[in-house]
Amino acid sequence: MENFELEDAVKEVMDGILPKKSRKIYEAQYDTFVKWCCQRKLENVNEDVLLVFFAEKSKTLSSSTLWAHYSMLKTMLNVKRNIDVSKFYKLSAFLKRKSEGYKPKKAKVLTLDQIDKFLLEAPDKDFLMIKTSASLLADSGASIDVLKRHGGWKSASVAEGYIENSINTKKIVADSIFGLGVGNSTESASAHQVDLGYCDCYSVPC
Repeated sequence: MENFELEDAVKEVMDGILPKKSRKIYEAQYDTFVKWCCQRKLENVNEDVLLVFFAEKSKTLSSSTLWAHYSMLKTMLNVKRNIDVSKFYKLSAFLKRKSEGYKPKKAKVLTLDQIDKFLLEAPDKDFLMIKTSASLLADSGASIDVLKRHGGWKSASVAEGYIENSINTKKIVADSIFGLGVGNSTESASAHQVDLGYCDCYSVPC
């Protein structure tokens, strides 16, 4: 096998190391590093160069993001330049030091009480369409994903609140309690609903 054929074969194998779905992200991270080196006229890549690179990044990026960039750059330098960054112990020690005391932010999730408060107290002039249409969707048996997309909510808690408070859900719960079962006739279920006019499960606002 000729040298150029061997080089092409090796390149093909090494390229296969990169995750297909995130390949562009890896390459973009590598390009950012190469441009950074060019701007500073750095021709050789060593541990000191990477230390300065990540020290600058640490001024604006969180610890978790630094580690993500480190992981991608480590893979790309291994593929592109045959550099084993995992042996740069000063660099890994620096990143670990930056992780000390770091606490990832937790996504804010609404409680059921907060959802009920929104349904009861949010001004109808601003939120009536959302509240009404979400309630109708929940009553029709819409899934949590459908409700989340409809309301533009990132958290599933809001959608779950609509489903929990929907008339259809309350009916199913009441039927189960009184042994009707979901498959019973509408006439029989209606008779029991009249008897439950003052039941707590029907007093919850929709």
